[in-house]
Parts: sequence; C-alpha cells; structure tokens
Amino acid sequence: MRIGVPGLAVIGLGGIFRRKQVRDERMECVSAKAMRVTFIIFVIVAFALMALDGISPITMPYHLFLSYLLCGMLAVLFLLCKVLLRVY
Repeated sequence: MRIGVPGLAVIGLGGIFRRKQVRDERMECVSAKAMRVTFIIFVIVAFALMALDGISPITMPYHLFLSYLLCGMLAVLFLLCKVLLRVY
C-alpha cells in the first residue's frame, strides 16, 4: 500500500505531462524481431543451464540467480534493438 498509491500517482501524472511518441512500422518490426531473438536465446540458455545444473548444482541463491538472468535478458534485448536499428 505504501508503494502502490505513490506509484499510481506517478503513472497518472506522468501520462499528463508525457509527449506523444512517434511509432512507425520500422520501430514495431525492430522491437518484434528483438523480442523474438531474445526469447530464442532465453530458451537456449535455460536448456543449457538445466543441463549444467544436472552436472554440477548451481550454488548461487535462487533470487540472485533470477535477477542476474533477468538483467542479462534486458541487456540482450537492448543490444539487439540497437543493432537492428542500425541494420534497418
């Protein structure tokens, strides 16, 4: 409750003062391709991690492991978007 109400206030006020962004077909194509490739990379990495975990268990705490995995996915998505924007 302490975080939810200020969060909703920030989102509501942010919508008032936000500029309208231009979205064209190129940006939608780049974002769709970047998300698709990121998902494929995530599936491959998850399979490799399951195989490696079967060989030798991962000793890192679960919450820390998932936060690093999520950060890695966002980094891959960001890099793919930048690369695809230069290509297209």
